[in-house]
Amino acid sequence: MNQHRAPIYEKLQEYVKSSPVSFHIPGHKRRAWSQEGWLKDWFLGDVTEITGMDDLHAPEEMIKEAEELAAECFGAEQTFFLVGGSTSGNLALILSVCQPGDVVLVDRHAHKSVLHGLMLARAKAVFLPVAIDPMSGLPMGTSPAILARALERYPVAKAVVLTCPNYYGIGPDIEAIASLSRNASIPLLIDEAHGVHFGFHEKLPMSAIRQGADAVVQSAHKMGGGLTMGGFLHLRGDRVDPARVRQCLSMVQTSSPSYPILASLDAFRKHWAADGSRMIQQGLDAVLSFRLSMQALPRFAVTDMVQHALLQSGDAWKRKVDPFKLYIFDRTGELDGYTLQARLEQHNCMIEMADPRGVLLVFTYASTKEDAQQLFGAFGKCAEISLIDRETRPIGNEQQVGMDDAKNAQSLSDGEGWSPSELESASSISDPVDLADWQLPSQTELVPLEQAKGRKMAEMIIPYPPGIPLVCKGERLTDQLWMQAIRLRDAGARFQGTEDSKLASVRVIVEGLQEIGERR
Repeated sequence: MNQHRAPIYEKLQEYVKSSPVSFHIPGHKRRAWSQEGWLKDWFLGDVTEITGMDDLHAPEEMIKEAEELAAECFGAEQTFFLVGGSTSGNLALILSVCQPGDVVLVDRHAHKSVLHGLMLARAKAVFLPVAIDPMSGLPMGTSPAILARALERYPVAKAVVLTCPNYYGIGPDIEAIASLSRNASIPLLIDEAHGVHFGFHEKLPMSAIRQGADAVVQSAHKMGGGLTMGGFLHLRGDRVDPARVRQCLSMVQTSSPSYPILASLDAFRKHWAADGSRMIQQGLDAVLSFRLSMQALPRFAVTDMVQHALLQSGDAWKRKVDPFKLYIFDRTGELDGYTLQARLEQHNCMIEMADPRGVLLVFTYASTKEDAQQLFGAFGKCAEISLIDRETRPIGNEQQVGMDDAKNAQSLSDGEGWSPSELESASSISDPVDLADWQLPSQTELVPLEQAKGRKMAEMIIPYPPGIPLVCKGERLTDQLWMQAIRLRDAGARFQGTEDSKLASVRVIVEGLQEIGERR
C-alpha cells in the first residue's frame, strides 16, 4: 500500500476547499461563532457522515483505506481508529472477549478503563503483582513467572490484560508472556497507550503487536502526533474476533465521530511511516541534551531506567524501557514532588505528573534541545531553594543514580514515605475480585478515611494522574493501603473514582447488610 497517502485527511481537505453549502448537522455549518483565535480553523473540517465522508462504524471508503494503511504501518492484521482515546479501545476489547463471570488475569497497575471494562462485562479480575525495580522503586511490570503461576492456578482464565509500557515507560517481557498466553489458548490484550512510538526507532522497544500480542490499544496523542482522544486498536491472529470488536466499539464510541481527530490519525500515520525514525531521533537528542546538562545539578536524581535494566537483566531489558520518560527527585528531600512541580511550573515548564517523591517528565519526538535547556534552567532555579538545613547523602554520577538511592527507595516503600512502587498493594496473585458486585445505597456507608482501615471498599481510590487504582471496589483497605491513601491525600494528590474527591471520606460496604441482600 502507498504509505505516502492520507485518504481521510486528503478527502477532508478537498471538501473544505469546495466550500459546499450545508443543510445538515453540525449546527455551526462550519462557520465559527468567533473569527478570532485558533479555534475558527477547527470548524472548517468538523463535518459528519455525509455523502463521500464514509462511516467510522461501517467503513467502506476512505476510513477503510486509512485503517488498512495504519494496520500495515504498525504491523497489525486489522486496525480500528479510536475517537474515544485508549479508554474506548480497552472497553471494547474486554467486552469482546469476556462473558459475565469470566476470570481475567490483570496486572495490578491496570488503568481504570480496564477495570471499568471488566465491570461492564461483569467479569472477575485476578490481579497479578508487579515487579518493583530495587534500584529506583519504580514498577517494572508483571513477570512471565508470575503469569505462569496465575495460569496454573486459574486454568479457566479467559484472557490476560497487561499494561506495556506503564506510566513510567517500563514494560515486561512481552515475547515470553505472549508465548505463555498462546500455550494457554487465551488472548493477550495489551494496553499500550503510552507506546505508539514503539518500533519506529532502533533505540525504542518493539510494539507488543509485533511481539505476539493478540490485541493492542494505543493512544495517538500521548507519545505520538494525533489529536487528543485519537487512538488505534490493532489485532493480530485469530483469538480476538474483529467483527465482535467492531460491534463493541460501536457501543462505547460516539455515533458522531470527530473528523478532525480521524484526519489527525491518518496524517500522523502517514508522517510516522515516512519519517518517524528521524522525528524520534530529534526527541532523543533533546533527552540527551537535558541529561548531560543535569549532571551539573547533582542535587536532583535523574533516574536512568535503561541503565538500571541493563545492570539487572542484560540487553534484553533495553527493548522494554522508554528513554523519553524521566523520573526525577530531590536527593535532599527538601522538595517533594508536588512542590517541585509547582516550582517548575512557575518557570513555565509544565510537568506530566508529580507524586510525593518526585516528578515524571515526558519528552517526545516533538521535544527540542531548546525545550531541554529551558527545563534545565528551571531545575537550576529549583536547586537554589533551601527550605531546611539537613545533611545530604553522598551523591554519585548519573549512572549511579538508583544504586545510591536504592536504600531511599526501599525505605519509602517500607512505610517511611511514599514511592510509585506503593501502588503495588499485594505481593501475591489475588483471589478473583467481582468488580461489578453492585450494592444498594442501603448496603454502603460513607465514613471518614481515618476510620476506613480494614473495611471493604464500595468505590475505587484512583490517584490521578496516573489513573491507576490504589484499591479497587470489592477489595479491603488493608493497613498498608490505608496508610498510602492518607499519605497521598495529605501530600496533595488528586483522586478520581471516589464520591469525595478530597478523600476526607470514602464509601465502604456494610458487610452484614450486603450478605442479607445477597440471600434475598
